[in-house]
Amino acid sequence: MIPDGYPNTKDHADFATKLVESGVISKPINLHLPISDAVVHERMGGKQRKISAAVEQRLKDYHRETVALKLYFPSAEIVEVDGKSRPAAVTKRVEAILKAKFGGQMAL
Repeated sequence: MIPDGYPNTKDHADFATKLVESGVISKPINLHLPISDAVVHERMGGKQRKISAAVEQRLKDYHRETVALKLYFPSAEIVEVDGKSRPAAVTKRVEAILKAKFGGQMAL
């Protein structure tokens, strides 16, 4: 299972921790694709274009949730993938990480 953006609350994190501790799910691996807000703005249409309030809110949410993830799961395996790379390169790197972690247990 690949939950995107989960856990996003303390209650979610506590529940997921209990599932890991009881052996229901394996220890999570977190893929972090760091990219600066400036690069996000550039990719969204350049510096000349006004960035929408929705994009700004998503950036704020991203920063908040990234910090929360590290707080909720201090022992979690966090793997960084260069988010500034071309999309095909990012996809290839993520696939390699998941295959190394899960082998033939998942289809990509």
